[in-house]
Amino acid sequence: MCVLVLPVRASTPNGGTISKAKRSLKWTGGPFYASDPAPDPVSSFLGLGIYAYSPSCHTDNLCDHFSVRMSLGDNAKVQIKITTAHPNPPGTFAGVDSLQPVTGDDYDVYVYDPNGTLVSGDHGATEKGNETVTITHSKQFNGKPYDIAVRPWAVSPGSTYSGAVQVQSAGL
Repeated sequence: MCVLVLPVRASTPNGGTISKAKRSLKWTGGPFYASDPAPDPVSSFLGLGIYAYSPSCHTDNLCDHFSVRMSLGDNAKVQIKITTAHPNPPGTFAGVDSLQPVTGDDYDVYVYDPNGTLVSGDHGATEKGNETVTITHSKQFNGKPYDIAVRPWAVSPGSTYSGAVQVQSAGL
């Protein structure tokens, strides 16, 4: 029996804090050596009463995680951006569910509030590779960690990415 063990990755640095005074953060992630083409939310119907289960990126150890604490007003708008040096060219996705090789890197980004609720929706899960989502911060979560989870949906071995958090508006 052969078991492949992949290391759990952590972003560098693994977290930070944004506020009205410090409005941006940056980090890097990877390298990734395997793709993880799972959907989020966690299950999809395959037919015949069978569901495919994929762990949420919030708990999936194949995803990379960056923790961000916010000290902002209610309804603050915060943008999260993931970029890679070799993004998948738009409209040319091939790889995970085809026999063609991956031609670029496609990362997906999901943001979970401190209660573990997905707040970014599926806006960070396109075929472009570089992803941007904007969330609305609730003041009740000041000082508590949000989880920015990055899934290497279809990547070439050794792929890395850069992440950025930017306050768009500081809220009330």
